[in-house]
Amino acid sequence: MPPLAACSGASTPEFLGGSELRVYLLLLGAVVAALGWSCARAAAGDAEGQVQPIAFSHQAHAAAELDCARCHRGAEKGAEAGLVAVRTCASCHRRIIPDHPEVQKVLTAFEEGKSIEWKKINHLPAKSMVHFHHGVHTQAGVACSECHGDVASMTVAEPVLEVADMGWCIDCHRSREASVDCLACHY
Repeated sequence: MPPLAACSGASTPEFLGGSELRVYLLLLGAVVAALGWSCARAAAGDAEGQVQPIAFSHQAHAAAELDCARCHRGAEKGAEAGLVAVRTCASCHRRIIPDHPEVQKVLTAFEEGKSIEWKKINHLPAKSMVHFHHGVHTQAGVACSECHGDVASMTVAEPVLEVADMGWCIDCHRSREASVDCLACHY
């Protein structure tokens, strides 16, 4: 193989013909794309297949006509929707199906003063440098289902969109005539 300096010219290197160079670059591009996708999914906290500590049913709670903000207290005014505190679950479930095995886990955690380590389903990676505020979006009339899907019909909550997909956000902002200034979200 020729020294690296011999490869710096504008012509195709002797050791890599034109068609071989195209194949090499195509393969290199595929590897870089695959690594980029893999890293992006890892950074976003790929929630597919996560097992929650309690087999929680959004369907059952939606059927009882509980509003999202009843459990996700920050959704209406806070920066984060928040994950439900064990005391919130226990306040109802001391009376409602207290003998159910999953409810027993909740009540035991409450009695022992422990929190439930829920796993976030929609998570913006810190390196995306996006400052998303749930309250601002809720107060602007954005329904929970617009970003989170029809969670009320899900047995297990799963992400329905890539939360770090800036294109989706821009499209939504434009359709609502909201600011698309970079500094509205990136500060």
